Amino acid sequence: MERKQYTGLDVSRETNYKKINDLDIKFVEIEKAVALPFVYLDSGAIRRAGGILDKKDEYVEESGSRNGYLKYGKAYDYDDSKIQHIDEEVIWFGYFYSHWGHFIIELIGRMWFIIDHYKGQKIFYISQDGDDFGSVFFEFMSYLGVPKENILKIHKPTSFSKIIIPDYAATEYYYSDKYVQMIDKVISNSDYQHCPFPQHENIYLSRKRVKDSKVKDFGEAEIEKKFIENGFVSVSPEKLSLREQISLWNRAKNVACINGTLPLNIIFSREKLNLVVLNKTNILHEALISIHHVFAHPDITYIDVFYERYRSLTKNIGVGPFFLYPSAKLNSFLKDNNYKGFDNSSLDDFKMKIYYPQI
Repeated sequence: MERKQYTGLDVSRETNYKKINDLDIKFVEIEKAVALPFVYLDSGAIRRAGGILDKKDEYVEESGSRNGYLKYGKAYDYDDSKIQHIDEEVIWFGYFYSHWGHFIIELIGRMWFIIDHYKGQKIFYISQDGDDFGSVFFEFMSYLGVPKENILKIHKPTSFSKIIIPDYAATEYYYSDKYVQMIDKVISNSDYQHCPFPQHENIYLSRKRVKDSKVKDFGEAEIEKKFIENGFVSVSPEKLSLREQISLWNRAKNVACINGTLPLNIIFSREKLNLVVLNKTNILHEALISIHHVFAHPDITYIDVFYERYRSLTKNIGVGPFFLYPSAKLNSFLKDNNYKGFDNSSLDDFKMKIYYPQI
């Protein structure tokens, strides 16, 4: 029986996300290579510059990415007298952006290589100033067998005796079994079954304590309160280790969260799970729809909780701002699932002024 949805969005639509053959995922080895650090150019189709040059000083196209929101990779002039020399074979990670959703869906894509080929090499990445690997990113890599000290950022032009550049096994537009195998390895090596994180049957993943939430998420508190009233435990996932989050996604029975990065963590779920995704905008989250077709273990129920009048103010699904309220659709979901609903489910302008007096 098809799951009932509480949304006006076409969440059953097909996206352009496709599966490619593992045989199409290869790697190149560049000897006497030079890695250029990240530089943000003022103009051009590719503004995120940096990547690998071969011994002829020609840009290696495989070291960048020409597609997607985070496309990058371009050569630029540099002072070759200031090159740092490292006489080692290393592995190229590519561009890093400190955003968990982008990291797990696309940026980690080259690291399939280390599952069967890792020999303790250092792994180098490029990123904007101040945008470096943090604890949860290091933890992810540790479950692939790479210690923290082997993950390094390129700060100035650096030459290597050899640099290995793996293709991406996953991007915004495609994935392969190598990507799935990589996520499986992270789950397995996390040993989440023995994680001491408290086990709860019903969990609400809150965004209230995320730094930028106060300036772009308005109204979540009322929605969170309603789930808590119905026996859900509120959890701030950004306060958890990756192991704790993997434990949560495999040991809870029901998880509810605002749409965005949070539900993308279904990639770590391998058990029966009911996932409730609360739509904060009328903009379709295609990445979630795409990835759900790959990791289709959880059943997803979508519920619109965005205020229609102000939807045009939302720039995109990441930036916001988002105006949320306990909608009639949410009330219908609660009552259909034998939860406690609320009275007067439709909010009038008077109530909106209480929630959003600045509008």
